[in-house]
Formats: sequence, structure tokens, C-alpha cells
Amino acid sequence: MSSSAPPPRWTRPAQFLVYLVPVGDIPPDVFASYARLLQRHSDLPLRSLTRPGGYAAELSPFRSLDWAGGGVLRFRFVSAAERVDACDGEDVQASRRVVGVLGVCHSPSLTLHGGLRAAYEQFEASVRRFPGLLLHKLFAFEHAFEDATAAECEGLADLVMFPVHHELQGTGESTVSLHLQVVMDTLAVNALMALESAIRSATASAAASTPRVGDLASVLLDVNVEPQQQQTQQSASSPLVLSRDVKADAAFTASPTSRATGPSLTSIPSPLAAGVAALDPRNRRRKRQLARREKLLGDYSVLVSCISDALDHYMVAVEMLREEERRSGGAPGDALWLAAALEGYVFCLYSEAQDKFSTELVEKASEAVALYAKAGTVELESLLIENLGWYYAAVAMATLRRASTSGEAKVLESLWTKRLLWDVLERGLMLFPELQPQRQVEFLIQTSRMLETVGHRRRVALFLHEAASLLLARNAPSVDSQLRLLLSPSSVTKGSQRQRDLEAALLLERMAAERLGIQGKNARRDALPWEVTTQYRRSRRKKAPAPDNCEDARRRVPRRNVLSSAAGDVSMAAQVAWTNGYQLHGCK
Repeated sequence: MSSSAPPPRWTRPAQFLVYLVPVGDIPPDVFASYARLLQRHSDLPLRSLTRPGGYAAELSPFRSLDWAGGGVLRFRFVSAAERVDACDGEDVQASRRVVGVLGVCHSPSLTLHGGLRAAYEQFEASVRRFPGLLLHKLFAFEHAFEDATAAECEGLADLVMFPVHHELQGTGESTVSLHLQVVMDTLAVNALMALESAIRSATASAAASTPRVGDLASVLLDVNVEPQQQQTQQSASSPLVLSRDVKADAAFTASPTSRATGPSLTSIPSPLAAGVAALDPRNRRRKRQLARREKLLGDYSVLVSCISDALDHYMVAVEMLREEERRSGGAPGDALWLAAALEGYVFCLYSEAQDKFSTELVEKASEAVALYAKAGTVELESLLIENLGWYYAAVAMATLRRASTSGEAKVLESLWTKRLLWDVLERGLMLFPELQPQRQVEFLIQTSRMLETVGHRRRVALFLHEAASLLLARNAPSVDSQLRLLLSPSSVTKGSQRQRDLEAALLLERMAAERLGIQGKNARRDALPWEVTTQYRRSRRKKAPAPDNCEDARRRVPRRNVLSSAAGDVSMAAQVAWTNGYQLHGCK
């Protein structure tokens, strides 16, 4: 981390989610190398893609799609070989729905009986659980084409074979990377055309009937997403709350389809017919579905870099969803969809504002955070808080670089933005006990990066230390009762993940020590070594003479770990770094 490095851009809503699946017992290191190669081709400018022949722009659901403009199709590749943590309600956002699966096969490592065809069948079986895919292909790397027979590859429509790797002198490319560039360009165009076709199909059938269950359009525009707590309450309460009058609701829900418990619709005078029709549960459900679908159309517009189209969809969706949320009395499902629509609208404002402060952006983002809290989706709330924090960090740094503002005004505006940053981070820390363990570590690391960007180095060290402590705690041989309240049983890692966690913890502790001005090798011979144990340090402190005053005591006694105190017995380097850090730099 470096304060001179620009803050990362908020791009997740504009990335298609694609899983990478290892096929055919590919070695982990080989799979990781191909995953890194694919990451190099994750951003594909629209101007570099070949527009399909016969493409009719007037038929496209994306009115502002410009093949010669500055738009980019982005893919977020996630390895299915690692544990993929899902968060409650994430399918409310199109960018978090899996729209592609790429199998990665290393032909020389194939051990399956049947060779490439058996690997292909294994891949096809793995993608059946993802019905709404815009693309799925099996990449067979290092394949010897002279050994491939017509019978072996016959009928394997989703197989893409890559040549043996050879470096191309003077280009910095290889035969594999060039082939992959062509393949990814083709897949991106095919995915875009499939998305357009699905949306046209759904739009054409919207006025007539619901799309057939199981087809691509129905999966991509599925609006039946509710928070888990809402799903558990479905049997106890109706999701269609028509008013806040308990008696009226009770009369309605007692027999929603019976004509004997109330006046017949045909006996109502015509001036009131429209109003009663609006209260019909079928109409309410229909309006809810249309509002949520409008929100998803905004999401897909963002994914294809049509920000102006997305703004139009989001504004319509927010207005409709706000009405649904009001009518339902703040039902978690309606609150979730309204929050997601507001977040999409905020992302569009962010794309246009860049590093300039926008009052509307902050207001809409704050409303979305509150609605996520009402829906009980703490992971989505935490992610939005993180993105809002990065926005504040970028605004603070851009303010200091602005030449049109005087020096004093720059400092005051930057300090004000930093205060907003710290306020939103405090809101994120309030959610900490409810987050999943991996998300806890991620949030602490991202928080430290934000604070590094604005120059708060001592706070950076604190959060790096806390992240390392959590990694060490979930890999400890024994976890005490206090820590069990923080960590779930599934968070205790084993095997290769344990090794990665420990390596990451050591790196984070070293980074924290650097932020406190502590070198890896202390020049003092009597200084405690890096590997000294906590118990040994405690015995040293017991033998030390009593301090003359409270100030000395503060310097000699390290501060307690505020988020995971039980991890102190596990963390070795951290306690040394913390003790020496406060001795060297004093207390604040």
C-alpha cells in the first residue's frame, strides 16, 4: 500500500461474473497460472470487438450502445476451486449472478479414462447447475493437435483447444495469449448478443405472460429474490401487505380469492373499479415484478457500459420500488430491491462524477445503506459502505491536487471529506460482529488501504494488525469460548487455505510494523526477537520495575486488541510490533 497510489475504482457493478472450473485433475499451480492469464484479458474495449454482420442497432434494448465508443465489457473471473462465500440477497444484483463458466483443462495432465471427451463430459455435468449462462466453454490448453482425431472432438461444440505454448520473440506475447485474445473477443460478442436476445424476448412477452420457467430470459430477469429472513417468514405472513390497517389486512388475507366474505367486484360502481383493481393482489404482484425487472434492466445496461440507459431504468425502478416499499410497510424484500436500485443509481452517478463530490450521490448512498440495514443484508450493506469509503478517499486526494482552490480551502475541504470517510468506516465497524469471517478480514484490509490513501498511517497499522489477528485466530490449534462467539465453526481453516492464511497474517504484521517505523531486524541486541512468545513477554513485564507514573505505564503496556482479544495469545509478531511501536512513537 502506498499513499501515492491512486484509489481503486468502483467497478464491481460493471463486471460479468464468470466462474473458472478446473477440469481433469489439473495441477493447482498450472490452474492458477491459466487463471492469471485470463485475468489479463478481463477488460475488453467495445471498439476492439467485431460488430456482428447484420446487427440492427435500432432493435437493441441498449439504446446508447456504441461499438466505436469508450465502453468496456469487463469480466470478473472467480476460481471455483476455492471456497466462494455467498452473501444473503446478492442475486438482487445482476453483477453477482453467474453468467459464464469456463472450464480449464491441461491436456498433458489428463488422467481421465477417455481423455478429452471424458473431460468435456465432466465439464458439461458441472455447468448444469447454472441455468442462466450467457457463455460456457471448456479451454483445453497445451493440446497436441496432431493427436486429436475427428472422433475425439466430434460434437464437442463448447470445446476450445489452444496450441502448445511458444513465446513470440519481440512481441511480449505467446501463441496461447494471442489465441486467447481472439477467443475472448468472440465470446464477449456472443455473450452480448445472447443478452440482447434474452432481454428482447422478455420485453416482448412482458405484456402477454411470464416467460417460460427455465429459459434464459426468465433466469436472467428472475425477480424472486428475497432476504433469508423474509423467506423464513413466508409461511407466517403474506408478502403482499396492502395497507397499514390491521383490520383491513386481516379481512383481505382471510380469504383472498373468496367472493362471499366481502362485496363482489362486479357490484362496485365503475368510478371505483380502477382503485379496487389497484388493490388486487395480482396487480400488486405484477407491479412489483415490473419494478424489479426495471431495476435488473438497469444492471445489465451498466454491464454493457450503457450508463445513460441505466440511469433511465434506475430512476423508473426507484420510483416504482419506493411505492412498493411504502405499501408493504417496509417488507425486507421490497427494502432490499429498493436499496439495490439506489445503489445502481449511485454507481451511475459515481461513473459520471469520478473524483468530484456529489451531494446527490452521498444522499442516495446513505439511503441505500439504511435500506440494506432494514432488509437485514449486512454483507451488501458492508460492501456499499466500503465503496462509499473509497469514494470519499478519492475525493479527499483529488481535492488536494486541485489547482483552482486556494491552499487553506483545499486543506479544510480535504479534512471535511476525511471526516466523512471515518464516519462511514465507523458505520462499517458496527456491522463487524455480523459479517462472515472472510468478509471481516477483507473489510479490515480495505479500511487500512483507505486510511493509507489519506495518510493515517497509525490507524493503518491498527487495522492491519486486527486483520492478521483474525487470520491467526481461525487457524489456532485451540479456540477459546470467547472467540467462538466471533468465529463460526466453518471458519476454522485447514490444509492449503491454512497455509495461505498464516502467510497472509505474517505479511500483514510486517506491513503494520513498517507503518509504525519498526524494522524487521532491530539493531538493539537486547531487543525481543521477532519470534518471541506472548507468554515470555508477559513474564518479562512482570519482572520489570514499577513505573514512576501513569505515562510510563502507558508506554510500556501495549493496547489490547479491540476486535479479537483472544487472538493475542496466537499472534507473535504483532505483540512485539505493538509494544515497540508505542514505545517508539508514544501514545495517542
